[in-house]
Amino acid sequence: MTATHRRPGRLSRRPARRLAVLLTAAAAAVTGPAATSPAAQALPAAAASSGTYAPAGIGGPVLDRNFPDPDVVKAGNTYHAYATNSDGRNIQRAQSADLVHWTYSDADALPRLGDWAKPETPLVWAPEVFDNGSGFTMHYTARDRATDRQCIGVARSATPEGPFEPVGDGPLVCPADQGGAIDASGYTENGQRHLLWKNDGNCCGRDTWLHIQPVNADGTATTGP
Repeated sequence: MTATHRRPGRLSRRPARRLAVLLTAAAAAVTGPAATSPAAQALPAAAASSGTYAPAGIGGPVLDRNFPDPDVVKAGNTYHAYATNSDGRNIQRAQSADLVHWTYSDADALPRLGDWAKPETPLVWAPEVFDNGSGFTMHYTARDRATDRQCIGVARSATPEGPFEPVGDGPLVCPADQGGAIDASGYTENGQRHLLWKNDGNCCGRDTWLHIQPVNADGTATTGP
């Protein structure tokens, strides 16, 4: 049975927001084989003696535009950030060498949705991208034609820049009786890739839970409940 955790209530849906990145928070968000444990760093003397340390953040947005639900992946020496739809693009992308100075891409990272999804850009949400060892995998949320629920699809690209191309004949996760599935986020533990997602019970007066489900190495198929 899928591991679940209940999540009461709901935050406002997809508000416009700026990408204000704290260096430590963004570094922690980096996913895939390129992400490694940070090397030990020397702390200020006062922090070392007191046992506490508050890392400095960036004062203000580093990407001053509507860039909701960002996910960051490091490939080589470059950080790539992906975000929910805006300005007619299904998935936005920006890149940076230092997590502070960002270059926004005019290209749509996911120009085509899977055939299962309605071609409605405003309903494309919350991308998650990771290095699968032979390319890059994206999980995204879109509206399922068959059930009219938000569901999670998958796409792949040889490079982090994209374009990502849809994989499979249907959504990866789509529990229509639970309101659909949204907001995918993955991780690898002991060599096993897992997908974390939320059923969208708020769409239709149902309970909302967080689910963890095993997937194959490139995240294109579930391998267990």
